[in-house]
Order: sequence, then C-alpha cells, then structure tokens
Amino acid sequence: MTYHSNSVRQKFLEKVYQPLRHWLLNDVDRMVTTSPNCLSGNLALNSYRDQTEAIAYGLDKDIYPQADSESLAKWCERFSGRFFLFVGMLRDYKGLTILLQAVADTDMPLVIVGDGPEAATLKQQARDLQLDHVHFLGALPEEDKFALLSLCYGVVFPSHLRSEAFGISLQEAAMYGKPMISSDTGTGTTYVNFADETGLVVPPEDVFALRAAMTSLWDKPALAMQMGIFAQRRYQTILNAEMMAKNYVRLYVDVISGNAKEP
Repeated sequence: MTYHSNSVRQKFLEKVYQPLRHWLLNDVDRMVTTSPNCLSGNLALNSYRDQTEAIAYGLDKDIYPQADSESLAKWCERFSGRFFLFVGMLRDYKGLTILLQAVADTDMPLVIVGDGPEAATLKQQARDLQLDHVHFLGALPEEDKFALLSLCYGVVFPSHLRSEAFGISLQEAAMYGKPMISSDTGTGTTYVNFADETGLVVPPEDVFALRAAMTSLWDKPALAMQMGIFAQRRYQTILNAEMMAKNYVRLYVDVISGNAKEP
C-alpha cells in the first residue's frame, strides 16, 4: 500500500483512527511513501520502517498538453515581462497568505492559478495590501496553465503544513526546467526541490525569508537559469514516470516472489 500523508489538523479523529491504522499497516507486506522525507519525518511509521521504502511520484511529460502558439501569445501579451507563478488549490495549508505578505512592498509580479475555498479571503488580502502586481487567474484549462508554466521566471510554492505531502506543482515546475522556492515542511516538497540546487528552501511561515528568497532569485537570473537546469535534470533522472514504474515493478515482483520484508 502507499502511505501518502498523516491526518494533520484532525487531532481528535487521529486518536480514533490510530488503532485502525496500526491494524491495517500490520497486515501489509510492504508499504510505500512518496519520498524519503515523508518516511523519516513520520512518527506514525516508526514501527514500520523495515517494511517501508520511498518511491516518488513520476510524471510523463508526453501526456501533458503542449501550449500552442495562440496560448503562448495571449499570455505573453498579458504578462510581457518576468513573473513568479503559483499553481494549486487555494487552501489554507498552501501558505498563500504568507506569499502575499512576502510580495508586499516589492515590484515582483506574481501570477496565481487555481481556485478554492480561500479565494475570496486571499483576494481581499491582496486588495488590503494594494498588491496591483498580484494576478488571480482562477482555474484555467490545462493548455493555459502549461503556457504560463513555460513562460514564468520561477515557481513559488509556500505550503507551510505537512498536509502538503509532495507537491505535484513543484514536480511540474521541475519538468519544465523552472527554479523553485518552497518551504521546508519535512515532507516531499524538499525532496522535489533540493535546497540550493534546484531552487531555494525557506522555513515555513517565514514572510521575510520567503521575500528574501524571491528577491535573491529575481536579482540573479544566471542562478535562476542554472537552478532550472538542475531541476529539469532531477525530473529526468528520478521524478519521471518511467522511473516510478520501474520501482513499482521491482517492488511487486519482490512481494509476489515471497521476498517481502517481515514487519
């Protein structure tokens, strides 16, 4: 079985659920987490480390829609210069209130793609802070999303809670060769975005550290380009669909042949 994430906010339900979880985990031959970080920082899995391994999610770029010239031209006309991009659901654990504070008193354009329960609150916060350089685009068709991903200067992913177990948007940024900025939550986000190589990693909920990271990347285009190259290389070597499939085939063969690790 794959173990993606713990219950983070439901503390009461976690107490009720814990015995059921242990009953289930004791019954499996092998367990997979989606990153080594998720395993090492997960107290709930302490008793199951010998039967657990990490296999990262993998993406196949060939099945992603390619941005056509019309989409690229449309977004180039709207955002003619450099801009940072966030893509994801607008939920509380995504850390967007922190991101909006971080870009206050700066002139770095920020494009936010996605919708969700926090949309109205975030837009009001942007109005209160007079963030004319922040653009909420809502949910977009995939072609437009990947056109913006192709055009952006870098991707910012400020999720600050362990509810963010991996960060597919970061993986997509790596696939497109974009430098990343993310928070160190002890989960897969810092497995995808390897600190100071594929991008910059800051403490969670630290407005000033996030602003400093964005400013540093903004002021150093050569560094941003190099980090984007390293990010794409990381995708090509360990974060692609072929690697994920190979690892799962090896694991399934191992379990079926009776070589599963004993709990």
